[in-house]
Amino acid sequence: MYFLRSFLLFPCILVTGLLDGQENSRYENFTAPLDIPLLLSGNFGELRSTHFHSGIDIKTQQQTGKNVYASKDGYVSRIKIQSSGYGKSVYLSHPDGYTTVYAHLNDFVPEIASYVKDNQYAQRRFEINLFPERYRIPVTKGQLIGYSGNTGYSGGPHLHFEIRDANQHPLNVLRFRFNIMDDIPPVIKHLVVYPVEAVSLINGRNNKVIYQPVSIKGSYVLKDTINISGLAGFGIETYDYLNGTGNRCTVYSIEMAVNDTIIYLHEMDEFSFSEVKYLNSHIDYEERILKNLNIHKLFLDPNNKLSIYRIIRNKGILDFTDDSVFNVRITVKDAYSNSTSLAFTVCGADQGITPLQANTDSSFVKTFYYDQVNTYQTPEIKIVLPEYSLYRNIGFKYAALNIDTLLYSDLHIIHSDLTPLCGSYRLSIRTRNIPGNLAKKALIATVDRKNEMSTCGGTWQDGFITASVNCFGRFFVLIDTLAPTIKPVKFSPNQYYSANDTMSFEIKDHLSGLKSCNGYIDDKWALFEYDKKSNSLCYALDKERLISGVRHILEIVVVDDRNNISVYKSGFYY
Repeated sequence: MYFLRSFLLFPCILVTGLLDGQENSRYENFTAPLDIPLLLSGNFGELRSTHFHSGIDIKTQQQTGKNVYASKDGYVSRIKIQSSGYGKSVYLSHPDGYTTVYAHLNDFVPEIASYVKDNQYAQRRFEINLFPERYRIPVTKGQLIGYSGNTGYSGGPHLHFEIRDANQHPLNVLRFRFNIMDDIPPVIKHLVVYPVEAVSLINGRNNKVIYQPVSIKGSYVLKDTINISGLAGFGIETYDYLNGTGNRCTVYSIEMAVNDTIIYLHEMDEFSFSEVKYLNSHIDYEERILKNLNIHKLFLDPNNKLSIYRIIRNKGILDFTDDSVFNVRITVKDAYSNSTSLAFTVCGADQGITPLQANTDSSFVKTFYYDQVNTYQTPEIKIVLPEYSLYRNIGFKYAALNIDTLLYSDLHIIHSDLTPLCGSYRLSIRTRNIPGNLAKKALIATVDRKNEMSTCGGTWQDGFITASVNCFGRFFVLIDTLAPTIKPVKFSPNQYYSANDTMSFEIKDHLSGLKSCNGYIDDKWALFEYDKKSNSLCYALDKERLISGVRHILEIVVVDDRNNISVYKSGFYY
């Protein structure tokens, strides 16, 4: 077999493991950030839609406002406020080089909250990224620093907690011996077999095959033998579960051995944020889009630069041209060493080499190479992919349709939305029928296979609109002349309000997305907090900044990405 020959000739394999002594020295004692049972809704390394999950999500009993404590001595080194992402978050730096992160908070303790609010008013910004000077705000282990919440892109009340090393690489929190119970072994849902070349055959066909393993006494097997001819790779859908919660989590490691030789091993100990774009190469992107399956591919694309792979021989690709029987075992473990295995047999076959057939797809244009700049241009469109914006070489496809309902461009079908990208590319589309005074209102839009539309923005020049795009799919040009909407939810004109009462509004834009959202009281900027997931804009009346006993003028100004503006103005008493 090819992988065995390669092992004998070129034994340059990266193998890293954690010995017990090394674990004791590295994973030092941290205290829990909450004083309630640590039940998780998410763990480290989960396969999220655009990234690996960089921490753990701790349930807060479906409530906000739980006390959040510093996990170690140190100081506040960063505070970030976002309308999406982590919402309200605080970062603590520790003398040993670690950083801990506490995200989706509802609020901070007064000292931090006052520092943040002063800077927000000074910069006239709700969203803010602050880096206090070293030890300006010191903390001790177990000190109260804030309160749990549901801010940012949070799907429910919880605390997102991270531990990072000196390089700001997130580390697997479950390796730090918090009091989190897990004696449940992982489960295996699917095994996938992939033909790597056009001449590879899986059970006589050049298509991937998905199997559902059967669990017998805690281990998994396949009922049938797999017949493979040529080069092939494997993939597995597997999940872990922790005690006290039904949430589906990710496994810590996956190992594949063939005839007792380890071919593939990845361990989820740490990663860098610069690597998260390789998530869509690690998984079977097509199966996620089509069936919502999270399949770990156990072989690597040429442009997969993830650092989680500890053993990888011949990029995990196996050669089954020998007329032999191969025993394959895939073992998955969680962070607490609970393990599950899947064993199956492959019969190899030498069926000779079948000549490659010519590509008969009329939409095929040419081969795009992952390590080169790739371009395609017609009178109606120009596409420029930088080098390494693909994970592997592709047979690039393109088609255009003239659709009556599209007034400002053709519908451009650019390759396939089932092919992931490793970076963005430049897309220019020729526009038509756009009046000169509306050119700056034009943008590029895309619609997915569920017919849900999103926009890519863009700049108009010389009859083309150009945008940076991070996916393939169906693209066209629209004009956005609709201003955002502002709807009072908890506000009545000329009503009397008391200190710490809250006003709230629903803010929506229906096409290009919001560019800015600001509130003013008596012509002075006021701290209105915007939450993107709920489209809500809230203001807590601030007795330190409002004169009492008089009528005040409230004004909200909302601008979308095409500079359409909405203004809401009214009075109230305080």
